[in-house]
Amino acid sequence: MRDALLTTVPTKKPKVSVVMDEELKAALEAWAAQESRTVSNLCELILRDAARENGYLK
Repeated sequence: MRDALLTTVPTKKPKVSVVMDEELKAALEAWAAQESRTVSNLCELILRDAARENGYLK
């Protein structure tokens, strides 16, 4: 039920598909759940931080 609600949330942000192994997916799901985030939100946070650290974002 929770997954169905999360997939219908409208957003104007661009979408990106990512392919990963099951172990990484499970780790991200556990991490996101611990922080009360969606996996999508957690991935955006991780990628934004990495882009900043490497000089691609201010």
